[in-house]
Amino acid sequence: GLEIGRFYAIENSRLISFVDFSLGVKLLQGAEEFEATLDDPDRSTPYVLSGGGIFRHTYATASFAATNAKKLTKDIFLRNTLGINGDFRVQNTRDYDTQGMPMQQNYPNRFIFQAHYKIGIGFPLTRNMILIPSVETPILTFYEYDDMKSTLAVFRSRYRPLIFRLTLLVLDK
Repeated sequence: GLEIGRFYAIENSRLISFVDFSLGVKLLQGAEEFEATLDDPDRSTPYVLSGGGIFRHTYATASFAATNAKKLTKDIFLRNTLGINGDFRVQNTRDYDTQGMPMQQNYPNRFIFQAHYKIGIGFPLTRNMILIPSVETPILTFYEYDDMKSTLAVFRSRYRPLIFRLTLLVLDK
């Protein structure tokens, strides 16, 4: 994915170091495979069907997050972030070969609203630029509500998105 946004440092707070707002595009993709064994009394060996599918969902995304940054060394810090994101699916690609089996397929709603957690390590690149590699995952889905689950139902499985990020903060003052 790719996002652009703005962050604001919070002075004199022990809990929140900075907040950020962003807009962007992200791609979630995954795969599923299955194997079904059909028992036929007229055959000496069971008949095995194999199939599966892939999906690629592209979302327009907007997020707000609050970050606590803890210094690990003079220049390096640990980023712990809680945030919310709203994602609107703008494109999807799905291909599933059921091998003729009657299988119900599940798909997430076109609009998803979630809370997420992000953890990363920040370090300076220059005097006014900071790079933060991090990993993000949903922790709760508000819409479409699904019994407090944070995973997405796609095909016949549940998927936990892991979003790997490189955040570049440019300091202006």
